[in-house]
Amino acid sequence: MKNKPWLPCFVALVEVIQFEKQRIKKEDSRIKNLENDELELLPKPMRRATLFENEESRKKIQESRILKINSSASNAMSKKLAVFNMKGGVGKTTTAYNLAVGLVKFHSAKVLLVDIDPQGNSSVSLGIPVWEIQLQLKDVLQKRVPIDDVIISSKSGIDVIPSNILLAEEEIPISGLPGRELLLRKALSKTSAQYDFVLIDCPPNIGVFSINALMASQGVIIPVDMSYLGLLGINAVERAISMVRSALDHPIEIAGVLGTRFDSRNKLSKEVLDSLNQHFGSKMFETVIPETVKLREAPSYGISIYDHDPSGAGSKAYKNFVAEVVKQYE
Repeated sequence: MKNKPWLPCFVALVEVIQFEKQRIKKEDSRIKNLENDELELLPKPMRRATLFENEESRKKIQESRILKINSSASNAMSKKLAVFNMKGGVGKTTTAYNLAVGLVKFHSAKVLLVDIDPQGNSSVSLGIPVWEIQLQLKDVLQKRVPIDDVIISSKSGIDVIPSNILLAEEEIPISGLPGRELLLRKALSKTSAQYDFVLIDCPPNIGVFSINALMASQGVIIPVDMSYLGLLGINAVERAISMVRSALDHPIEIAGVLGTRFDSRNKLSKEVLDSLNQHFGSKMFETVIPETVKLREAPSYGISIYDHDPSGAGSKAYKNFVAEVVKQYE
């Protein structure tokens, strides 16, 4: 030992290395058991040995686990549905806000409508002056305010989280946030248990806002207009949903496909509807929404089709559609 003064240091170093190996192995084992959304909260360098040494990281993981528990509890109480199609002009907004009003009006449901389309058409259709609002959905996604602070109660009895074009200006900053695809889901977990239905009106694309809507939903309603381009767009919609299922590991289901803007005098309308029925089978809603001027007029008055033209074809069709949705989730 006298001839080898370095030996004690060497032995101590070996012990330290062995201890570190064991510690890293344990942490790796624990990390493997973490959910993907928990890991997204953390920078990559913190995903190994330093993960649990950092107090802030530890708190984030604990919050994520609590969020998951709360989310599971709220899912049992509320039905979350996104109204989505990557093609514009298919009746997404018309379907979203008339479904919301119908659930309240005919089934006494408590409904939250989330307008994640920067155009803010669902909000406007319910009589909300979107350019006068002080707070909106973008403030929630950027974690500036609690979600309850932006909810507005409309005259139709629906609670609305509104948006306007300022949401589009924040798309790039929001896209850079950690866990960006889960922002809406986490925000809704704090309030959705109060509602029977949470409906999300999506923009006509597959950007960060549509991904947030799909990730926050249990099912998706797909309105399809009776046009050749509407039929072609189905492939893109199915690919988007498949991507959410596989790449983001979210088991979202197609709640149903709704034929819209149907004109019985038009041969193309009948052919497109037949093709949709063949492709989707039982996933098609039995109700078909007709093409009517009254459906296009109603938003300009800030009211639903049921109030604008209560005895018209559009009102009857949407009332039947609402009944189908309720029956599906009874």
